[in-house]
Amino acid sequence: MFNVEKLDHEGRGVIRQGKVIFVENALPNELVEIKILKEKKNYIEAESIKIENPSKDRCNPNCKYFNNCGGCNLLHMNYESTLNFKENKIKEIIAKFLKEDIKINKIIPTIEPFNYRNKATFHVKKQVGYYKKNSNEIINIDNCNL
Repeated sequence: MFNVEKLDHEGRGVIRQGKVIFVENALPNELVEIKILKEKKNYIEAESIKIENPSKDRCNPNCKYFNNCGGCNLLHMNYESTLNFKENKIKEIIAKFLKEDIKINKIIPTIEPFNYRNKATFHVKKQVGYYKKNSNEIINIDNCNL
């Protein structure tokens, strides 16, 4: 079991255990059992297969495709925590590239956090859908909640 420290810019859990381990479907402060998917020279990609200590920020994704589809990656996190993640991500990017301390306004939450996308990129290969996570295989979906 490993303790997840934080999220990376893609929303994957980060574990430091010699090499950095990026873990799909893991949230900060969770104790997770992992399955290694890919090992590179400087890092490991993995998925969580058991969560011993679920985060207070965790929720049930309201999408039947979430575990397979690569169209989104934060539906297992409650909306307020997702907004905090996105706000911190913007602050980190600005600090990294501008090297200035700029005030960032709070993200204004929406009343309805679903069905907001006005653009989606679907892929076509004998069927239409999103790519399966970490592959070029198409997942045929009949509805996207975002």
